[in-house]
Amino acid sequence: MLLSLYMLASAAVSPTPLEQALKAPTDGPVYAYTLSYADRKIEAAGRVDPSKPRGERVKLSNAPEEPWSKKFAKAVRRIDKNAEKNLWCSQTAKYIPTDAAIQSETNDTITYSFKPLPDPDDEDSEKLMKGVVGTVVIAKENPAILEVSLTAPKPFKPMFIAKVETFDTKVKCARAPDGRTYASEWTIHVKGTALMKGLEEKTIRKITALEKVAD
Repeated sequence: MLLSLYMLASAAVSPTPLEQALKAPTDGPVYAYTLSYADRKIEAAGRVDPSKPRGERVKLSNAPEEPWSKKFAKAVRRIDKNAEKNLWCSQTAKYIPTDAAIQSETNDTITYSFKPLPDPDDEDSEKLMKGVVGTVVIAKENPAILEVSLTAPKPFKPMFIAKVETFDTKVKCARAPDGRTYASEWTIHVKGTALMKGLEEKTIRKITALEKVAD
C-alpha cells in the first residue's frame, strides 16, 4: 500500500517531456553556421561566427549590391548582435506555457497546443498574442523542442489602427552535435493593414553546416 502511494506521488511530480524541454540546458559549445535569408525583395546568404567580436560575426557570400536598404542593413546588424542566441530553438520557449494541452502523440514525439505567452521583452507582444494560437512538437527521448508554430486562426485587430489578416510563423528544429536543437528553418508570413496601408511580410531563414568554433 505504501509502495503504491509512493509510486503515485512520484508520478504526479515527475516533469512532463514539455517541462523537461522548456528547462533543457542552453549552455554548450559555440557553433558557426551558414545562414540563408529570403523575403519578397531580398535573397542573401553568409557565414555567421558567434565567437568573433561583435561587428565581425557576419561574412556575407551573397547579398544585394551596396548601398544596402535600411531594412537589410538593420537585419545584418541584428544577426550580428544575436548570432549565438538566434541559433537555438530554446529562444521560442518564452512563448510556451508549461500547462499546454496534449494534442497528439507518436512513438517519438508529443504535440502540444497552447495559448502563446507574450514576449517579456516586447511590450506590444501581449496585444498580438491575443489573436494567436500555438503548437509545439517535443521529442520524448532527450526532450527538446522540435517544431513550433504560431498562427492566427482568423483575422483580428491587435490595436484600433491595425488589422492582422494573416499571421503564420513556424520554426523547424534539428539536433546540433551536442544534442541541443537549433532553428534549421524559420518561416514567417504576416499580412494586414496599419494606418490604412496594406502590409505584407514573407521571410524564410535557413541554417545549415554547423561547425564548432569554441567550447
